[in-house]
Amino acid sequence: MITQQLHDYIRQQLDAGIDQSQITQTLLNQGWIESDVNQAFDSVINSNLAIIDEGSKMNPNGLDETLPQSLTEKNKKFILIVILLGIMALGVGAYFVTYKYPSSESSLQNAHLVNSGEKNLSKQKENVEFSKVVEISLNGAPPNKGYIMAGSNGGFWVVNNKLVYTLNYLDKSEHALICDGKEVYRASSFEEVMSHKPETCQSSSVSYFDTNRHILYYDGNEIHASTEVINVLDNLDKSTLAYYTFEPTVGQRFFFGDKVYDMPGTFFDAVLNEGKLFFRTTSGIFESGVKSTRNELPLSQNEVLQNKILSDFDSEIKSAKKKYRNIIKIDTIGGKLVLLAEKKVKEKNLYVLVYDGKELGVEYDSVVGYIESEGRPVYIAANYKRDNNDNIYVSNNAQFLIRDGVVLFGAKKGEEEIHSVEDLIDVNGIPAAIIRTPRTESLYVWYGGKKFFEGYNIHKILNFNGKLAVLVEKDRIQTIFIEQ
Repeated sequence: MITQQLHDYIRQQLDAGIDQSQITQTLLNQGWIESDVNQAFDSVINSNLAIIDEGSKMNPNGLDETLPQSLTEKNKKFILIVILLGIMALGVGAYFVTYKYPSSESSLQNAHLVNSGEKNLSKQKENVEFSKVVEISLNGAPPNKGYIMAGSNGGFWVVNNKLVYTLNYLDKSEHALICDGKEVYRASSFEEVMSHKPETCQSSSVSYFDTNRHILYYDGNEIHASTEVINVLDNLDKSTLAYYTFEPTVGQRFFFGDKVYDMPGTFFDAVLNEGKLFFRTTSGIFESGVKSTRNELPLSQNEVLQNKILSDFDSEIKSAKKKYRNIIKIDTIGGKLVLLAEKKVKEKNLYVLVYDGKELGVEYDSVVGYIESEGRPVYIAANYKRDNNDNIYVSNNAQFLIRDGVVLFGAKKGEEEIHSVEDLIDVNGIPAAIIRTPRTESLYVWYGGKKFFEGYNIHKILNFNGKLAVLVEKDRIQTIFIEQ
């Protein structure tokens, strides 16, 4: 079916200098019918001829100037060719960027995304569907009862290509009657406790004692249960499950694969260096569970990599430190140096992304984060609200996802709705993000050019073996969905 969106898209691409054969191939790849595409091209070209035939154009001052009415068909075709050639000379080829837009009217509503000089910005996503793999109710019964704690560290991970999550729930709640400073009775209900209050009690109070249960699930199986919090270290070794616990009877313990280490003192951090496990507690440094004479932990794998970057790009980094107020992060993507650099604007600390010596996001107020996707950076840029005195309010901003100068996602010009990116990951070359709409405080997952899980409280998104995994909550039920 030929739609107005199809007409608009073809006209937009022709205006951008794209060859007709390239536009046709892009539309065919998206599922459009060749006869509809050809007919739409004829309509667009004929409409251009009609504009010329009407004999009007708009000058820079916005005034209509009338063209001669005696143009012949040959004159018209010549003028059209000149116009099209002029448009093509204005820029390099641009290609239609999409993840998954089916052949419908809605498929071109987001086709304002263009990319300069690249044929395939990212992989296509077709027929994205999710299956439910875990469901937990706060009002249920074990084992499907509890809550997956999903804070900044998150209680939901991928280790050794398997799902890992910690489930916490209230196992037992008790009331204790304190009479004249001593506990005299304990029961599950307040009423029962008070019914056992001694007549001789001069001063009484009731204390509450909650016993929580924490269970670690690995690949769908319960592998550890504790009355205290279980903390997973997913950044230590992606191929080996590592976590530590605290048990009232045995104290802290560190679990690494099939090995268990007692940890005197309070745990701070751990590193894996040349295949050896080191962890630090208030009692000192331990190597494979044995007290070490070290004063500091050895370098982690990330620290070794960071030192190599500092050495390999020493001159570029030193030059950047002279140019920018501060260097927040140093990284490499595709073997090229990446810097998140701080600049000062009207007493506000804003940021720019420097990739391979070039500043990215300078047309926006600030770059607030980035990830690597298919060997290139995808970054989050923000524009901030300003008052009449041009003062910046960093808490009120519109955010955009950008790669290679192309806006993958963001509010269009003139839209009142402001979107912000809460989380951003890469799933086999396709960015996935948690998007918040501040006006309604609603969340949804943006993936493959579509919205998912609107109306849910979205806790976390993960790359699970090349598929998107999502932890959501609704009506006091948490669910883990995985892309099929």
